[in-house]
Amino acid sequence: MEVHVMQYLLPDGRKRDTSFDAPDYLAPILTEIAMCGLTIEAEVLTTGEVSFTLACHKYAADYDISICTNGPGARELLIGLIERFDEKECRKWLREQKEADDGLGVGWGT
Repeated sequence: MEVHVMQYLLPDGRKRDTSFDAPDYLAPILTEIAMCGLTIEAEVLTTGEVSFTLACHKYAADYDISICTNGPGARELLIGLIERFDEKECRKWLREQKEADDGLGVGWGT
């Protein structure tokens, strides 16, 4: 199955919608991720590593992140990030974010 990922490119963070082929068994997990309002994002860091995040734009925060060397193992790391998603824990985290929200994105205000 095709999974969409928002990729942020060097040097200025331009966005590019990309995708990768993932095993079909991830479909229910990906549905849960989307139902929680999260998106999958990837960014090549200035160190040459890649970060994968489950991002929550509503609260300007990342629910989960994995970082690895850019190369053949990156796909497996992204699959692992998806596999370890826990909807119950995410909904708890979202409630905490809502309580802490200052209207500017959690933690951005004073």
